[in-house]
Amino acid sequence: MPKVRQGTREYFETILHEMEQWSQRILADPKKSEAEKLAAVEEAKLAHALADALEDDPCRVKYILVKGNVDKQGNHNGYEMKQFDTRPQAEKDRERNNDQDSEA
Repeated sequence: MPKVRQGTREYFETILHEMEQWSQRILADPKKSEAEKLAAVEEAKLAHALADALEDDPCRVKYILVKGNVDKQGNHNGYEMKQFDTRPQAEKDRERNNDQDSEA
């Protein structure tokens, strides 16, 4: 699997791929319980639904990183939140070029 940077569409797609792979491994393992297999089926359904939404309309998919902050004593000290743009790079580049053209 190629290296990808968090916050990119490729990273998000890698997570979806890993969700599907995990589901397949669980379903293929005869030692897994029915509850684990049910969870694996639901995970696969979620991965497919997210992939479909990402393909149909990337703006519908909200990819948000939430990171808790902790002070030196280990106490909660707020959080940081960042929303990533999951549109294809070509679409982001077109928008950037259109914005530059309209400024000129």
